[in-house]
Amino acid sequence: GRRDAGVARSARRRRAARPLGRTRRPARAAQGVVRGAAAGARGRARPDHRAGRAVLRQAELGGGDPAVLPVGRRSSGTARQVGEPGILLHSLRQNTYLNFFLNQVETALQLMQEMTALSESVDELPLRANTQMHLGVQIFWNGRFTESIVALEHAIPMLRSLGYRYGVTYGTFVLGVAHINTGEYARGEAILKSSFKMAEQGNFAREAAGILVGLGEATLAQQRAARAVEYFMD
Repeated sequence: GRRDAGVARSARRRRAARPLGRTRRPARAAQGVVRGAAAGARGRARPDHRAGRAVLRQAELGGGDPAVLPVGRRSSGTARQVGEPGILLHSLRQNTYLNFFLNQVETALQLMQEMTALSESVDELPLRANTQMHLGVQIFWNGRFTESIVALEHAIPMLRSLGYRYGVTYGTFVLGVAHINTGEYARGEAILKSSFKMAEQGNFAREAAGILVGLGEATLAQQRAARAVEYFMD
């Protein structure tokens, strides 16, 4: 009935907002922090920065095979040994998404707690802002939409001030979908429209496609079926 349709719509919105198998580079300032941290770890074991993305991609292509989880755990374990905040935050972030994707919710929540504690101890604003944006997204994945809105509204202005175009675009995308999930359809639609412009300007094609799905859901919920079909067809 209507309840089942609502649950299905909510699931589609969450899937549309997932950054599976792909993450964008941070702002130049954040790149400098990460490179500096890696250079300071010379002579010690260092994780491959691509490992988290590769594990996520493997999980996605494999239809959610839990066999990839040990790889993610090893990546985070090595990052903890290195002890550099930028590397560890990156690994924790990717592992959190991986565990949510594979429905390992308790593990994902534990990793989020570790990310939160670590980000609060980091002095570098680019690292902290980017981590807080992803925490807002992960809170959204956990179905805590109001909390997600608060977190994203805090992180997005910081990312904008740093010139991190992708972070602003993706964070705004999820913020709009979060508003839709709380029933604020007009507000969510307005936010998604602004996010779509940013996605087009930044040539973030995957995110633009997801935003169009969100806009279709928002307009459909407002009984504007013809406009919703246009968004879905785009």
